[in-house]
Amino acid sequence: MFYIMSAPLLAGDKSFLIESEIMVDQKIIGSPVIAVISGKEANIAVQGAYKLSLVATYQERGGVLLDAEFMVDGETVSPSMLVKLGQSFGMRVGDASISMVIREYVQDGT
Repeated sequence: MFYIMSAPLLAGDKSFLIESEIMVDQKIIGSPVIAVISGKEANIAVQGAYKLSLVATYQERGGVLLDAEFMVDGETVSPSMLVKLGQSFGMRVGDASISMVIREYVQDGT
């Protein structure tokens, strides 16, 4: 497993790990894990397969506001949703789907 970093994570930044699984026609085509700082945009694209752009912003009551754009097979969905940390959620576009879980990223201080 590898992580894609949206920007260097600095001490004190509220940041998240977004674990995802992307499927087309019931077959997994990717399962990226993205580390992102709250309020900063993160992007991942695999040429000819999919593109995912997102901004995860921490909300005072412990949720995360997620603004996303998911493109696969020439179709795009751009939801904005409030999600709970650790809760699985997803979206569909055509024959493709993406499921995600957002977890708080805690640096170990090393």
